[in-house]
Amino acid sequence: MANVFTQVGTTERTLAAIKDYTAPNTARMRIIVEPSRDAYDVSLQLQDSIAAKIVEAPGVRFAFREEGAGLAEVLATDEAPFSMGIVAERAEDAVAAATEIVVALAESERLSDLQADRVLDTPNLVVKLDTEEILRAGLDPDMIARDVRNRIAGVEATTFNEIEKRIDIAVRFPQEERRDLAGVLTSPVSVAGGEMVPLKRFVTVDEEQPVRELTRANQRRMVTVSGQVASGSIDDAWREATAVIERLELPADVKIVQSGERAEMNRSFRDLAWAFLLATVLVYMIIAAQFESLVDPFHIAMTIPIGAAGTVIALLATGTSVNILSLIGLITLLGIAVDDAIVKTDTIRQLRAGGMDGWKAIHEGCRLRARPIIMNSATAILAMVPLAIGLGGGAQLQRPLALTIIGGLTLTTALTLLYTPVMYMLCHRIKRPAA
Repeated sequence: MANVFTQVGTTERTLAAIKDYTAPNTARMRIIVEPSRDAYDVSLQLQDSIAAKIVEAPGVRFAFREEGAGLAEVLATDEAPFSMGIVAERAEDAVAAATEIVVALAESERLSDLQADRVLDTPNLVVKLDTEEILRAGLDPDMIARDVRNRIAGVEATTFNEIEKRIDIAVRFPQEERRDLAGVLTSPVSVAGGEMVPLKRFVTVDEEQPVRELTRANQRRMVTVSGQVASGSIDDAWREATAVIERLELPADVKIVQSGERAEMNRSFRDLAWAFLLATVLVYMIIAAQFESLVDPFHIAMTIPIGAAGTVIALLATGTSVNILSLIGLITLLGIAVDDAIVKTDTIRQLRAGGMDGWKAIHEGCRLRARPIIMNSATAILAMVPLAIGLGGGAQLQRPLALTIIGGLTLTTALTLLYTPVMYMLCHRIKRPAA
Protein backbone atom coordinates (compact mmCIF):
# COMPACT_ATOMS: atom_id res chain seq x y z
CA MET A 1 0.00 0.00 0.00
CA ALA A 2 1.18 3.51 -0.82
CA ASN A 3 -1.15 5.61 1.37
CA VAL A 4 -4.23 5.20 3.56
CA PHE A 5 -6.69 8.03 4.25
CA THR A 6 -9.45 7.70 6.85
CA GLN A 7 -12.48 9.91 7.44
CA VAL A 8 -14.83 9.34 10.38
CA GLY A 9 -18.05 11.18 11.00
CA THR A 10 -19.72 14.07 9.20
CA THR A 11 -17.74 16.06 6.66
CA GLU A 12 -17.99 19.71 5.75
CA ARG A 13 -20.98 20.90 3.72
CA THR A 14 -19.28 20.69 0.36
CA LEU A 15 -20.45 19.35 -3.01
CA ALA A 16 -18.62 16.09 -2.31
CA ALA A 17 -20.39 15.78 1.04
CA ILE A 18 -23.76 16.19 -0.67
CA LYS A 19 -22.97 13.38 -3.10
CA ASP A 20 -21.53 10.97 -0.50
CA TYR A 21 -23.64 10.24 2.55
CA THR A 22 -21.88 11.05 5.81
CA ALA A 23 -23.17 10.89 9.37
CA PRO A 24 -21.71 10.55 12.85
CA ASN A 25 -21.99 6.76 12.52
CA THR A 26 -20.20 6.49 9.14
CA ALA A 27 -16.55 6.10 8.19
CA ARG A 28 -14.64 6.02 4.93
CA MET A 29 -11.21 4.63 4.09
CA ARG A 30 -9.30 5.32 0.88
CA ILE A 31 -6.41 2.94 0.23
CA ILE A 32 -3.93 3.74 -2.56
CA VAL A 33 -2.05 0.69 -3.86
CA GLU A 34 1.47 0.93 -5.24
CA PRO A 35 1.32 1.04 -9.08
CA SER A 36 2.32 -2.32 -10.54
CA ARG A 37 1.12 -4.97 -12.94
CA ASP A 38 -0.47 -6.87 -10.04
CA ALA A 39 -2.07 -3.79 -8.45
CA TYR A 40 -5.58 -4.96 -9.31
CA ASP A 41 -5.02 -8.40 -7.75
CA VAL A 42 -3.54 -6.76 -4.67
CA SER A 43 -6.63 -4.55 -4.33
CA LEU A 44 -8.87 -7.63 -4.47
CA GLN A 45 -6.84 -9.31 -1.74
CA LEU A 46 -7.13 -6.19 0.41
CA GLN A 47 -10.90 -6.17 -0.07
CA ASP A 48 -11.16 -9.80 1.03
CA SER A 49 -9.00 -9.27 4.11
CA ILE A 50 -10.83 -6.09 5.15
CA ALA A 51 -14.23 -7.68 4.58
CA ALA A 52 -13.24 -10.66 6.75
CA LYS A 53 -12.52 -8.27 9.63
CA ILE A 54 -15.62 -6.11 9.23
CA VAL A 55 -18.13 -8.97 9.06
CA GLU A 56 -17.16 -9.89 12.61
CA ALA A 57 -18.68 -6.62 13.85
CA PRO A 58 -22.49 -6.94 14.23
CA GLY A 59 -24.71 -4.33 12.60
CA VAL A 60 -22.00 -2.91 10.34
CA ARG A 61 -22.73 -2.44 6.63
CA PHE A 62 -19.94 -1.78 4.16
CA ALA A 63 -19.20 -1.53 0.45
CA PHE A 64 -16.08 -1.27 -1.68
CA ARG A 65 -15.54 1.06 -4.61
CA GLU A 66 -12.63 0.79 -7.02
CA GLU A 67 -10.81 3.81 -8.36
CA GLY A 68 -7.91 3.98 -10.80
CA ALA A 69 -7.04 3.99 -14.46
CA GLY A 70 -10.28 2.39 -15.55
CA LEU A 71 -12.98 3.11 -18.04
CA ALA A 72 -14.92 5.26 -15.58
CA GLU A 73 -11.98 7.67 -15.29
CA VAL A 74 -11.62 7.87 -19.08
CA LEU A 75 -15.33 8.62 -19.44
CA ALA A 76 -15.11 11.18 -16.62
CA THR A 77 -17.86 9.61 -14.59
CA ASP A 78 -17.94 9.72 -10.81
CA GLU A 79 -20.14 6.66 -10.34
CA ALA A 80 -19.67 2.92 -9.91
CA PRO A 81 -19.32 0.69 -13.01
CA PHE A 82 -22.87 -0.59 -12.54
CA SER A 83 -25.30 2.27 -11.99
CA MET A 84 -29.07 2.14 -12.37
CA GLY A 85 -31.57 4.93 -11.86
CA ILE A 86 -35.00 4.25 -10.32
CA VAL A 87 -37.38 7.07 -11.27
CA ALA A 88 -40.76 7.75 -9.62
CA GLU A 89 -43.08 10.66 -8.88
CA ARG A 90 -42.65 10.33 -5.10
CA ALA A 91 -39.28 9.96 -3.42
CA GLU A 92 -40.70 7.33 -1.04
CA ASP A 93 -41.78 5.12 -3.97
CA ALA A 94 -38.35 5.39 -5.57
CA VAL A 95 -36.62 4.50 -2.30
CA ALA A 96 -38.90 1.50 -1.70
CA ALA A 97 -38.33 0.23 -5.26
CA ALA A 98 -34.59 0.74 -4.96
CA THR A 99 -34.49 -1.22 -1.70
CA GLU A 100 -36.43 -4.09 -3.27
CA ILE A 101 -34.13 -4.11 -6.32
CA VAL A 102 -30.98 -4.14 -4.17
CA VAL A 103 -32.28 -7.16 -2.25
CA ALA A 104 -33.15 -8.99 -5.49
CA LEU A 105 -29.82 -8.21 -7.19
CA ALA A 106 -27.81 -9.21 -4.12
CA GLU A 107 -28.26 -12.86 -5.14
CA SER A 108 -26.52 -12.26 -8.47
CA GLU A 109 -22.94 -13.48 -8.78
CA ARG A 110 -22.13 -10.83 -11.38
CA LEU A 111 -22.68 -7.89 -9.02
CA SER A 112 -21.19 -7.01 -5.66
CA ASP A 113 -21.20 -4.14 -3.16
CA LEU A 114 -24.70 -3.06 -4.16
CA GLN A 115 -26.09 0.01 -2.45
CA ALA A 116 -28.78 2.62 -2.99
CA ASP A 117 -28.48 6.37 -2.62
CA ARG A 118 -29.29 7.75 0.81
CA VAL A 119 -32.08 10.00 -0.39
CA LEU A 120 -33.72 10.00 3.04
CA ASP A 121 -31.71 11.44 5.89
CA THR A 122 -31.30 10.21 9.48
CA PRO A 123 -34.68 9.53 11.18
CA ASN A 124 -35.96 12.44 13.24
CA LEU A 125 -38.60 12.74 15.95
CA VAL A 126 -41.12 15.44 15.01
CA VAL A 127 -43.30 16.96 17.73
CA LYS A 128 -46.59 18.28 16.33
CA LEU A 129 -48.98 20.51 18.27
CA ASP A 130 -52.66 19.62 18.61
CA THR A 131 -53.88 23.20 18.15
CA GLU A 132 -57.56 22.43 18.77
CA GLU A 133 -56.88 20.66 22.06
CA ILE A 134 -54.59 23.49 23.18
CA LEU A 135 -57.22 26.13 22.45
CA ARG A 136 -59.95 24.14 24.22
CA ALA A 137 -57.74 24.09 27.32
CA GLY A 138 -57.44 27.87 27.14
CA LEU A 139 -53.72 27.84 26.33
CA ASP A 140 -51.60 29.53 23.69
CA PRO A 141 -50.05 27.20 21.07
CA ASP A 142 -46.93 29.39 20.91
CA MET A 143 -46.49 28.99 24.67
CA ILE A 144 -46.69 25.20 24.40
CA ALA A 145 -44.17 25.20 21.52
CA ARG A 146 -41.73 27.33 23.51
CA ASP A 147 -42.20 25.11 26.54
CA VAL A 148 -41.31 21.97 24.58
CA ARG A 149 -38.31 23.66 22.97
CA ASN A 150 -37.03 25.06 26.26
CA ARG A 151 -37.33 21.70 28.04
CA ILE A 152 -35.23 20.02 25.31
CA ALA A 153 -32.84 22.71 24.09
CA GLY A 154 -32.89 25.09 27.02
CA VAL A 155 -33.39 28.84 26.97
CA GLU A 156 -30.84 31.59 26.42
CA ALA A 157 -30.91 33.56 29.67
CA THR A 158 -28.26 36.20 29.06
CA THR A 159 -24.95 36.90 27.36
CA PHE A 160 -21.47 37.47 28.67
CA ASN A 161 -19.42 40.11 26.86
CA GLU A 162 -15.64 40.05 27.10
CA ILE A 163 -13.82 42.55 24.90
CA GLU A 164 -14.67 41.33 21.38
CA LYS A 165 -16.21 38.04 22.46
CA ARG A 166 -19.93 37.45 23.05
CA ILE A 167 -20.78 34.28 24.93
CA ASP A 168 -24.38 33.08 25.20
CA ILE A 169 -25.43 31.69 28.57
CA ALA A 170 -28.22 29.13 28.43
CA VAL A 171 -30.26 27.56 31.20
CA ARG A 172 -31.38 23.98 30.61
CA PHE A 173 -32.12 20.70 32.33
CA PRO A 174 -29.42 18.08 32.86
CA GLN A 175 -28.50 16.08 29.76
CA GLU A 176 -30.19 12.90 30.99
CA GLU A 177 -33.52 14.69 31.36
CA ARG A 178 -33.21 16.52 28.03
CA ARG A 179 -32.62 13.24 26.16
CA ASP A 180 -35.56 11.56 27.88
CA LEU A 181 -38.37 12.62 25.54
CA ALA A 182 -40.92 10.49 27.37
CA GLY A 183 -40.07 12.31 30.59
CA VAL A 184 -40.35 15.68 28.87
CA LEU A 185 -43.81 14.84 27.56
CA THR A 186 -45.03 13.80 31.01
CA SER A 187 -44.14 17.20 32.43
CA PRO A 188 -47.18 18.89 33.99
CA VAL A 189 -48.89 21.87 32.35
CA SER A 190 -51.34 24.10 34.22
CA VAL A 191 -54.67 24.63 32.44
CA ALA A 192 -57.74 26.70 33.30
CA GLY A 193 -59.07 25.94 36.76
CA GLY A 194 -55.63 25.08 38.14
CA GLU A 195 -55.72 21.50 36.85
CA MET A 196 -52.34 19.95 35.97
CA VAL A 197 -52.25 17.76 32.85
CA PRO A 198 -49.28 16.12 31.12
CA LEU A 199 -47.69 17.91 28.18
CA LYS A 200 -48.22 14.91 25.89
CA ARG A 201 -51.97 15.66 25.91
CA PHE A 202 -51.33 18.60 23.56
CA VAL A 203 -48.71 17.08 21.23
CA THR A 204 -48.13 14.04 19.04
CA VAL A 205 -44.72 12.55 18.29
CA ASP A 206 -43.97 10.99 14.91
CA GLU A 207 -40.79 9.54 13.47
CA GLU A 208 -39.96 10.93 10.04
CA GLN A 209 -37.07 10.73 7.61
CA PRO A 210 -36.57 14.05 5.85
CA VAL A 211 -35.42 14.08 2.25
CA ARG A 212 -31.65 14.53 2.25
CA GLU A 213 -31.30 15.37 -1.45
CA LEU A 214 -33.41 15.15 -4.58
CA THR A 215 -31.90 13.89 -7.81
CA ARG A 216 -34.22 14.36 -10.75
CA ALA A 217 -34.46 12.82 -14.21
CA ASN A 218 -36.91 14.63 -16.50
CA GLN A 219 -38.41 16.38 -13.47
CA ARG A 220 -39.05 13.10 -11.63
CA ARG A 221 -37.38 11.84 -8.45
CA MET A 222 -34.56 9.38 -9.04
CA VAL A 223 -32.67 7.05 -6.72
CA THR A 224 -29.46 5.43 -7.97
CA VAL A 225 -28.55 1.80 -7.30
CA SER A 226 -24.82 1.25 -7.81
CA GLY A 227 -22.36 -1.58 -7.42
CA GLN A 228 -19.27 -3.31 -8.76
CA VAL A 229 -19.18 -5.85 -11.59
CA ALA A 230 -17.81 -9.01 -9.94
CA SER A 231 -17.61 -11.18 -13.06
CA GLY A 232 -18.25 -10.80 -16.77
CA SER A 233 -18.79 -7.53 -18.58
CA ILE A 234 -21.09 -4.61 -17.89
CA ASP A 235 -23.41 -5.82 -20.66
CA ASP A 236 -23.72 -9.24 -18.99
CA ALA A 237 -24.46 -7.59 -15.64
CA TRP A 238 -27.13 -5.37 -17.18
CA ARG A 239 -28.82 -8.26 -18.98
CA GLU A 240 -29.02 -10.26 -15.77
CA ALA A 241 -30.20 -7.25 -13.75
CA THR A 242 -32.90 -6.48 -16.32
CA ALA A 243 -34.14 -10.08 -16.18
CA VAL A 244 -34.29 -9.96 -12.36
CA ILE A 245 -36.17 -6.64 -12.31
CA GLU A 246 -38.74 -7.88 -14.83
CA ARG A 247 -39.76 -10.57 -12.33
CA LEU A 248 -40.41 -7.98 -9.61
CA GLU A 249 -43.83 -6.40 -9.10
CA LEU A 250 -42.89 -2.73 -9.04
CA PRO A 251 -45.41 0.14 -9.04
CA ALA A 252 -46.58 1.31 -12.46
CA ASP A 253 -45.00 4.76 -12.11
CA VAL A 254 -41.54 3.37 -11.31
CA LYS A 255 -39.18 3.39 -14.30
CA ILE A 256 -35.66 2.03 -14.71
CA VAL A 257 -33.08 4.11 -16.56
CA GLN A 258 -29.42 3.55 -17.35
CA SER A 259 -26.88 5.81 -15.73
CA GLY A 260 -23.22 5.88 -14.83
CA GLU A 261 -20.67 4.10 -16.96
CA ARG A 262 -23.22 2.25 -19.10
CA ALA A 263 -25.01 5.46 -20.10
CA GLU A 264 -21.70 7.16 -20.87
CA MET A 265 -20.63 4.17 -22.96
CA ASN A 266 -23.81 4.28 -25.03
CA ARG A 267 -23.41 7.99 -25.58
CA SER A 268 -19.74 7.56 -26.49
CA PHE A 269 -20.57 4.70 -28.86
CA ARG A 270 -22.93 6.98 -30.77
CA ASP A 271 -20.36 9.76 -30.93
CA LEU A 272 -17.60 7.41 -32.06
CA ALA A 273 -19.86 5.90 -34.72
CA TRP A 274 -20.30 9.35 -36.23
CA ALA A 275 -16.57 9.98 -35.89
CA PHE A 276 -15.83 6.71 -37.70
CA LEU A 277 -18.22 7.61 -40.53
CA LEU A 278 -16.73 11.09 -40.82
CA ALA A 279 -13.18 9.69 -40.84
CA THR A 280 -14.10 7.26 -43.63
CA VAL A 281 -15.51 10.08 -45.75
CA LEU A 282 -12.46 12.26 -45.14
CA VAL A 283 -10.06 9.44 -46.05
CA TYR A 284 -11.93 8.84 -49.29
CA MET A 285 -11.98 12.56 -50.15
CA ILE A 286 -8.27 13.01 -49.48
CA ILE A 287 -7.29 9.97 -51.57
CA ALA A 288 -9.62 11.07 -54.36
CA ALA A 289 -8.03 14.52 -54.37
CA GLN A 290 -4.50 13.11 -54.46
CA PHE A 291 -5.17 10.51 -57.17
CA GLU A 292 -7.63 12.73 -59.07
CA SER A 293 -9.80 9.68 -59.48
CA LEU A 294 -12.93 8.20 -57.92
CA VAL A 295 -12.15 4.59 -58.79
CA ASP A 296 -8.81 4.07 -57.05
CA PRO A 297 -9.96 5.58 -53.70
CA PHE A 298 -12.91 3.21 -53.80
CA HIS A 299 -10.92 -0.02 -53.84
CA ILE A 300 -8.38 1.47 -51.41
CA ALA A 301 -11.17 2.33 -48.94
CA MET A 302 -12.44 -1.24 -49.20
CA THR A 303 -9.50 -2.29 -47.00
CA ILE A 304 -11.30 -0.65 -44.06
CA PRO A 305 -13.82 -3.53 -43.64
CA ILE A 306 -10.87 -5.95 -43.72
CA GLY A 307 -9.27 -4.08 -40.83
CA ALA A 308 -12.56 -4.11 -38.91
CA ALA A 309 -12.81 -7.87 -39.42
CA GLY A 310 -9.28 -8.32 -38.08
CA THR A 311 -10.22 -6.25 -35.03
CA VAL A 312 -13.23 -8.44 -34.30
CA ILE A 313 -11.13 -11.61 -34.64
CA ALA A 314 -8.46 -10.27 -32.26
CA LEU A 315 -11.00 -9.21 -29.63
CA LEU A 316 -12.84 -12.55 -29.81
CA ALA A 317 -9.61 -14.56 -29.66
CA THR A 318 -8.43 -12.75 -26.53
CA GLY A 319 -11.85 -12.55 -24.84
CA THR A 320 -11.77 -8.74 -24.81
CA SER A 321 -15.07 -6.89 -24.91
CA VAL A 322 -15.84 -4.03 -27.28
CA ASN A 323 -15.43 -0.78 -25.36
CA ILE A 324 -14.53 2.85 -25.90
CA LEU A 325 -10.81 2.17 -26.19
CA SER A 326 -11.26 -0.53 -28.84
CA LEU A 327 -13.46 1.82 -30.88
CA ILE A 328 -10.83 4.55 -30.61
CA GLY A 329 -8.30 1.99 -31.83
CA LEU A 330 -10.58 1.17 -34.76
CA ILE A 331 -10.73 4.84 -35.78
CA THR A 332 -6.93 5.03 -35.49
CA LEU A 333 -6.65 1.87 -37.59
CA LEU A 334 -8.78 3.50 -40.29
CA GLY A 335 -5.92 5.81 -41.20
CA ILE A 336 -3.21 3.14 -40.86
CA ALA A 337 -4.90 0.30 -42.75
CA VAL A 338 -5.14 2.17 -46.05
CA ASP A 339 -1.43 3.07 -46.14
CA ASP A 340 -0.32 -0.22 -47.70
CA ALA A 341 -2.99 -0.06 -50.40
CA ILE A 342 -2.14 3.58 -51.14
CA VAL A 343 1.57 2.80 -51.55
CA LYS A 344 0.94 -0.16 -53.84
CA THR A 345 -1.70 1.62 -55.92
CA ASP A 346 0.50 4.70 -56.33
CA THR A 347 3.40 2.55 -57.53
CA ILE A 348 1.23 0.77 -60.09
CA ARG A 349 -0.09 4.12 -61.38
CA GLN A 350 3.45 5.47 -61.77
CA LEU A 351 4.57 2.41 -63.69
CA ARG A 352 1.59 2.61 -66.01
CA ALA A 353 2.21 6.33 -66.52
CA GLY A 354 5.75 5.40 -67.61
CA GLY A 355 4.34 3.29 -70.43
CA MET A 356 4.31 -0.16 -68.80
CA ASP A 357 1.49 -2.55 -69.58
CA GLY A 358 -1.25 -2.81 -66.90
CA TRP A 359 -0.64 -6.49 -66.13
CA LYS A 360 3.13 -6.04 -65.91
CA ALA A 361 2.70 -2.86 -63.85
CA ILE A 362 0.64 -4.75 -61.28
CA HIS A 363 3.25 -7.52 -61.02
CA GLU A 364 6.15 -5.10 -60.84
CA GLY A 365 4.38 -2.84 -58.30
CA CYS A 366 3.64 -5.78 -56.03
CA ARG A 367 7.25 -6.96 -56.26
CA LEU A 368 8.69 -3.54 -55.51
CA ARG A 369 6.40 -2.70 -52.57
CA ALA A 370 5.89 -6.09 -50.90
CA ARG A 371 8.96 -5.85 -48.67
CA PRO A 372 8.45 -2.19 -47.56
CA ILE A 373 4.79 -2.92 -46.80
CA ILE A 374 5.64 -5.97 -44.69
CA MET A 375 8.41 -4.12 -42.84
CA ASN A 376 6.20 -1.10 -42.17
CA SER A 377 3.35 -3.21 -40.81
CA ALA A 378 5.66 -5.48 -38.79
CA THR A 379 7.25 -2.53 -36.97
CA ALA A 380 3.83 -1.08 -36.13
CA ILE A 381 2.52 -4.45 -34.91
CA LEU A 382 5.61 -5.26 -32.83
CA ALA A 383 5.49 -1.80 -31.24
CA MET A 384 1.99 -2.61 -29.97
CA VAL A 385 2.90 -6.00 -28.47
CA PRO A 386 4.06 -4.65 -25.04
CA LEU A 387 0.79 -2.73 -24.73
CA ALA A 388 -1.22 -5.81 -25.72
CA ILE A 389 0.56 -7.91 -23.11
CA GLY A 390 -0.36 -5.33 -20.49
CA LEU A 391 3.03 -4.65 -18.93
CA GLY A 392 2.91 -2.13 -16.08
CA GLY A 393 -0.07 -0.16 -14.82
CA GLY A 394 -3.05 0.86 -16.92
CA ALA A 395 -3.39 -2.51 -18.67
CA GLN A 396 -7.17 -2.07 -18.71
CA LEU A 397 -6.74 0.90 -21.02
CA GLN A 398 -3.79 -0.32 -23.07
CA ARG A 399 -4.86 -3.81 -24.12
CA PRO A 400 -8.11 -3.08 -26.04
CA LEU A 401 -6.43 -0.28 -27.98
CA ALA A 402 -3.36 -2.36 -28.83
CA LEU A 403 -5.29 -5.52 -29.70
CA THR A 404 -7.56 -3.58 -32.04
CA ILE A 405 -4.62 -2.18 -34.01
CA ILE A 406 -2.68 -5.47 -34.00
CA GLY A 407 -5.62 -7.55 -35.22
CA GLY A 408 -6.76 -5.10 -37.87
CA LEU A 409 -3.28 -4.32 -39.19
CA THR A 410 -2.26 -8.00 -39.34
CA LEU A 411 -5.26 -9.06 -41.41
CA THR A 412 -5.10 -5.95 -43.58
CA THR A 413 -1.43 -6.48 -44.39
CA ALA A 414 -1.90 -10.16 -45.16
CA LEU A 415 -4.87 -9.63 -47.46
CA THR A 416 -3.75 -6.35 -49.01
CA LEU A 417 -0.87 -8.15 -50.74
CA LEU A 418 -3.50 -10.11 -52.68
CA TYR A 419 -6.58 -7.95 -52.44
CA THR A 420 -5.20 -4.67 -53.82
CA PRO A 421 -3.89 -6.01 -57.18
CA VAL A 422 -7.07 -8.04 -57.73
CA MET A 423 -9.33 -5.06 -57.03
CA TYR A 424 -7.14 -2.82 -59.19
CA MET A 425 -7.52 -5.28 -62.07
CA LEU A 426 -11.29 -5.40 -61.68
CA CYS A 427 -11.76 -1.66 -61.30
CA HIS A 428 -9.57 -0.83 -64.33
CA ARG A 429 -10.72 -3.89 -66.35
CA ILE A 430 -7.21 -5.18 -66.87
CA LYS A 431 -7.14 -8.67 -68.31
CA ARG A 432 -4.46 -11.26 -68.02
CA PRO A 433 -2.61 -11.51 -71.35
CA ALA A 434 -2.94 -14.71 -73.29
CA ALA A 435 -0.10 -17.14 -72.85
